[in-house]
Amino acid sequence: MGSTRRPATAGLGVPLDSVGVGGGERRAACDRILTTLDRPGGRVLVVGEPGIGKSHLIDRVLRVLPEDRTVLFTRATEYDQGRFRGLRDLLQDVPDDRMTTLPVGQRDALLRVLERTRQGDAVESALVQASVTHVLADLARDGAVVVIDDWQWLDEDTARVLRQAFERPLVRRALSVLATRRTDGSAEDFGIRSVFAPTDVVAVPPLRAPALRALLLDTFGRRLRDAEREAVVRRSSGNPLWALEMAAARLEGDPRNAPMTVTDAMRGRITAMPAPLRAVLELVTVLGRASESCLVGAGVTEPCTLALAVRQRVLRIIDDDITIAHPLLGAAAVGLLDDEEQRAVHRRAAALPIDPVQQAAHRDRASRPGPDEDLAEELTVASRRAAMSGASDTAHRLAKRALTRTARSSPAWSDRVMATAAAAFVSGRLAEVVVLLDQIDPTTLPIDQFDSGVVLMADAMQRVHGRTRVLQRVHELQDQLPPRGPKWDVVEVVRLTFVGLEERDVVEQLTVLLDRLDPEITPHAVHAAVEACIVHRVDRGDGLDADLLQRQRDFERTVPIGVVREHADDLEAMLAYQCDDLVRSRWRLPAVLRQSRDVGEVNRVAAGLGHSVTIAVLTGALPAASELLRQAEEAAEVLVDAPSAVHRARGLLALTLDDRPGLSAVLESALPPAMEARGDLLKSGLVGLDAAYSNDWEAAVVPLERMYRSSGARGIREPGRRLWVDVELGRAFVHTGQVDRARRIMSALAVLGGRPDRVHARGQARRLAGLIALREGDTPAAVASFDRALVDLRAGGFVLERLRAETERIGALITLGRQRDARVLHTEAVLEAEKVGDPRVVRDLAALSSAVAGDDLRARLTAAEFRVAAAVADGKSNREIAAEFFLSVRTVEAQLASVYRKTGARTRTQLALRVREQMA
Repeated sequence: MGSTRRPATAGLGVPLDSVGVGGGERRAACDRILTTLDRPGGRVLVVGEPGIGKSHLIDRVLRVLPEDRTVLFTRATEYDQGRFRGLRDLLQDVPDDRMTTLPVGQRDALLRVLERTRQGDAVESALVQASVTHVLADLARDGAVVVIDDWQWLDEDTARVLRQAFERPLVRRALSVLATRRTDGSAEDFGIRSVFAPTDVVAVPPLRAPALRALLLDTFGRRLRDAEREAVVRRSSGNPLWALEMAAARLEGDPRNAPMTVTDAMRGRITAMPAPLRAVLELVTVLGRASESCLVGAGVTEPCTLALAVRQRVLRIIDDDITIAHPLLGAAAVGLLDDEEQRAVHRRAAALPIDPVQQAAHRDRASRPGPDEDLAEELTVASRRAAMSGASDTAHRLAKRALTRTARSSPAWSDRVMATAAAAFVSGRLAEVVVLLDQIDPTTLPIDQFDSGVVLMADAMQRVHGRTRVLQRVHELQDQLPPRGPKWDVVEVVRLTFVGLEERDVVEQLTVLLDRLDPEITPHAVHAAVEACIVHRVDRGDGLDADLLQRQRDFERTVPIGVVREHADDLEAMLAYQCDDLVRSRWRLPAVLRQSRDVGEVNRVAAGLGHSVTIAVLTGALPAASELLRQAEEAAEVLVDAPSAVHRARGLLALTLDDRPGLSAVLESALPPAMEARGDLLKSGLVGLDAAYSNDWEAAVVPLERMYRSSGARGIREPGRRLWVDVELGRAFVHTGQVDRARRIMSALAVLGGRPDRVHARGQARRLAGLIALREGDTPAAVASFDRALVDLRAGGFVLERLRAETERIGALITLGRQRDARVLHTEAVLEAEKVGDPRVVRDLAALSSAVAGDDLRARLTAAEFRVAAAVADGKSNREIAAEFFLSVRTVEAQLASVYRKTGARTRTQLALRVREQMA
C-alpha cells in the first residue's frame, strides 16, 4: 500500500515553513522525529501548549517522509468521541485486500467497525483487538508509521485498542508511532503510559522573535504597522497561534486590542462571523467531524458556506471529511453558547443520519437536565450496543448517563443501577461499583437482580474494603431475609465463598446449596458457588477438579451471566501451577490475558500478569519475570489497589534476585484490603524463605512455622498455595536437628506426591528424605534419594528448586567421596545457575567449589609432589622413590608430608587410593 492522506496545512492555514520549522530548535526537533521514525519501532510524542505549533510540526514531518511510505493518520478533536471513530479514520485508506489474511471472524469484525460492511450481530471486542493488532503488525513489516494528532482527544475505545496493540511485541518492535499531546500539567504530558517512554518526548519550543515577525509578515503583509507587530511579538510569548489572533484582533479594530488569551481572540473572531458560518462551525465541533455529503444532503448547510469556512481557515475539508481547523477554535465557538443554545446544536446533530450510539449521546445533551424515561431507555440500549462492540468505556459512560436520566421512583431505576455497576466493574472502577450498589436496598429486588447485585457487590467490596466488611454486610442481609429462601441461599453462597476453609465442610455446604439453586434464576450465585468449590478444593490439597472446571466452562457457554469474578479459564490458568502443573498454566495464561485485554477488564489483566511473573520465577526465567512485573505494575496503576497476585509476584521476584530494597519495600508496605485474609501469611512466608535461602536456619524456623501453622488453621493445606514453605520448613528442621518434625513434613509431601500428577511434590518429598538420611549419617541412602528426587524435579519444571536440590546432592557426593561425579555435576549446575541469575544459588554452588576440586591432585600438588604420590601408589618405599628420582630420602619425606597435608590423607594406603582414583 502506498502512503495515505498527508495534510497540506494544519491549524489555521499558517505557512508550514514559518511555524512548523521556525528556528533552529524546531528544525532540530523535526530532524529528531525523522531520525526516530526511520528506525523500526521508533516512538515520538510531541508535546506543547495549545497553539504552539504541534500540528504544523507533524505536517512538516509528513511532507518530508518518503512518498512510498505507508502513513496511517488521524487528527482527533475534543467533541469527536464516537466509538472507534479514531480507528476508522486511521484505517480508512487501508484497502480490504490487506485484510484477506485475517481469520474470517476477525475480518468481519474489523470491516463492521470500519463501516465497510452491513451492521449485523454484536462485534466481539476480542476479534476487533486481534484484527487491529494483526493489521498493524502486517503494515509494520512495510515500514508503516502511525500518526495521531491530539492523542488526548482520541475516543476511549480507539485509545484502548491502540494501546494494547502497540504493546504486542511484533508491533512494538516494527511499527513507528508519532503522536502529539497538549500539555495540561498532568503526568501524561511526559509519557503516555505503556506507549511512550519519557525519552520519546519532544517538546515544541516557543518561536523566537525573528520567526514570529516573519510569520506575521507572511500572513498580514504590511497591513500591520511595525510598532503593532513588535507589540504582538512581545505579548505572544512565542505562541504562533496567539500571535496571529492578536494581530487579527488589532487589524479588525477589536476594542480590546490586546486579548489576554488566545481563546479571547478566537471568541472575538467567532462573534464577527456570519451566522451560517458560525452555525456550521458549532455543529462540526459537537460532532467532532462530519461528511460534506451528510451536512449538505440533510440541508444543514450550503456548499458555499463550507467553501467560505475553508477560505477563512475555520474548517478543513479533505475528500468528504470535514474537521475544525484548530481544536481551540471549536472550543471557543461552543464556549460562547449558553446552555439552551448548546442543546439546540446537539438537537441538530441528533437529527443527522449518524451512528445510533452517537445519536443517543447527542439527544441526551440536547435535553434539559432531569429524568426522561424515553431518553434513559435509548441511552441504555446504546450502552448495550457499545458493550457488545467491545467499546467498554463508551458503554460505561452511556450507562451512567442513562442512570442520571432515570427517576428514583422509576421501575427501571434498580435495573439501571445494576447495569451501570456492571459496566463500572468491567472497566476496573470498583469503588464506583460499591457506591452505586449502596443506593439500592437489595432485599427489595427481584431474585434475578438480587442474585447479580449481591455477588457483584461482594466481589467489588472485598477488593475495595476487604473480606471483613463483606462478611459484615452478608450477616446484615441474612438477618433481613427469611432463612433457606432463594435470596438467603444466594447470600449464603457469598458467605461461604469468603469465609473460606476456616469453617468446616464448606465445600459440602456449597454442594448442598448448588442442588437448591436454580441456575436460570440465580446464575451468578451458581457460578460463584462452583468457583468457590474449585478454589477451596485446591486449598485443602485435593487439586484442580477437572469435572468442576468443565461444569463451570459449560455453564459459562450456555447461561448469559455477564460479569463474573473469575472465568473457568482464569481459574485453570491461575491455579494449575500452584498444583504443580506449570505446563498447563503457561498454556492457558496467554489466552486469558488476551481476552482480558480485549474486553478491558483491567483487574484480570493485572492479576494474570502477576501470576505470569510467579511462573517465570519458578521456571528460572528471571529477566522475563522482571519485564512481566513491569507490565503488571503498569496495568495496576489505574486500579485502587493492585491484585494480590501482583503483590506476591513483587515479593517472590525480589526474594529470588536477593533484592534487599525491593524485598523490604514489600514487607514494609501496607497490603490492600483484598489481601486481608492472606497478607500476613505472605509476609511471614517471605521472611522465612529469605532466611532459608541464606542458610540462616535458626532464623528461618519461626516465620516459616508461623505461616505453615496459620495456613493450616485456615484450611490451606496445598503447598503451592502457601509458597511451598513446607519444603523450606522441612529443610530448616533438618539443619536445626529437629529430624522427627522434618520427617512428618516429608510424609505429608509423599502422600501428596503419590498422585500421578504431583511429580513436583514427590520430588520434594524425596529431597527431604535425602536430607534426613544425610543428617543421620546414611550418605549412600541420601545420594540415592537425591538422585530420585532430581528425576522428579526435572520433570516438574521448577528450575530453581531443582538447582537447590542439585546443590544438596553435590554436597552428599563429596561426603561420600565421589568427588569426580560431584565435579561433573557441579560444573553443569554452575553454568545453569549463572544463566538463571539467582545470586544465592550461585553463591551456594561457589561455596562447594573448593570441596569439589579437592580430589584434583594435579591441581593441588606440585609436579614433584605428584610424582612422589604416584610412586607411593605404585607401592614403592621412600628409599626406592629417592633412588628413582635422584633425591635424598629426607627430601622425599618432606614432599610426602606436604602431600599428606594437602590431600588430608593420613596413611600411605589412603593416599594410594586417591591417586589411583585420580589416574583412573
